[in-house]
Amino acid sequence: MKHCAIVRDLLPMYIEELTSEESGEFIREHLRQCDECRAEYERMTAPTPPPAPPKWGSWKDACQKEIKKQRRRTIWLVILCLGILWVGIGHVQDYRARNRSLPTTVDTPLEPEEALALCPEVIPTREELDF
Repeated sequence: MKHCAIVRDLLPMYIEELTSEESGEFIREHLRQCDECRAEYERMTAPTPPPAPPKWGSWKDACQKEIKKQRRRTIWLVILCLGILWVGIGHVQDYRARNRSLPTTVDTPLEPEEALALCPEVIPTREELDF
């Protein structure tokens, strides 16, 4: 029939009683005459069985998988934090080691040779300055 497509589109709203009175009457009349649409209506209004309860084993396996995933994530996070800490401590030690070799106060004036001995890479020698 040519009205079957329209009725099948309106069936969910008809079941929920959201159609107008005229549309509802049209659908009821069509369902009395059309076996296919009536079968579709009965299928849609039939009670659905409740879902099967989850099996204990599958639930337990899912929980164990999630725990393992969280444990792996925690281990990687700890490794990352330790790596960052290790690099940070290395930088602090390197900074301290570099600053230990430089004098902080000068009580007596240094001779040029002594100053060169303290920082040879910073102060160029006379030979390096001559072109």
